Amino acid sequence: MAGHSKFKNIQHRKGAQDARRAKLFTRVVRDIHNAARAGADPAKNPRLSSVLIHARAINLPKDRIEKAISSALNSKEQNDSSEEVRYEGFIEGIAVIIEALTDNRNRPASQIRSVFSKYGASLGTIGSVAFLFERKGLISYRSNICSFESFFDSAIAAGALDVNMKDDEYVCYTAHDTFCGVLEHLQKAFGTCEDASVEWCAIEYIESEDRAFVEKIVKFVEALEDLGDVQKVSTNLA
Repeated sequence: MAGHSKFKNIQHRKGAQDARRAKLFTRVVRDIHNAARAGADPAKNPRLSSVLIHARAINLPKDRIEKAISSALNSKEQNDSSEEVRYEGFIEGIAVIIEALTDNRNRPASQIRSVFSKYGASLGTIGSVAFLFERKGLISYRSNICSFESFFDSAIAAGALDVNMKDDEYVCYTAHDTFCGVLEHLQKAFGTCEDASVEWCAIEYIESEDRAFVEKIVKFVEALEDLGDVQKVSTNLA
């Protein structure tokens, strides 16, 4: 019975991981679709270029990438009404920013409000927590491409704000408006990066050793990420 139970647990975890991966793929496909509406050529569309890098980093199949770009071109001709919307709020002192892409503002607003209510969180107005974050570019490379000093010097010379080493990767941080320039410089110097994106990064992160508290925040974020229109959720929990 113990072996059977262990197998079931592993099977359940794998099923949950597969489901999360499928949802991640869906969000990235929508990112590609939205970015490609401004142009299908990555060389002329920096936002699409960075989204495609992220798509390849998570091993999104090539056919899904091509289909998303083709769909974007068709939707542009058909005057697709999809738009980006943002929601902000707090849950037990933790700031939350939710980015969504939708063709119906009422749908995500209602769904997000429901999740906030379920977890006792407070939904605020635009700007109510954004001042606690900064829009930053994140560009990562495997650390075996060169020495940290060489990578650091090149990134800073290109205009990066800072460079850290996390596990076996160099992570370069840029300002929002210099992201594309730094990315282009680094790719000329070191080739295609592992990942690149512009995200809401907390100016100061909050740490907690309360396991139950952290688990509640994680479940709250996962519930938001499960919503169809939600693209990304950012918090200032470390």
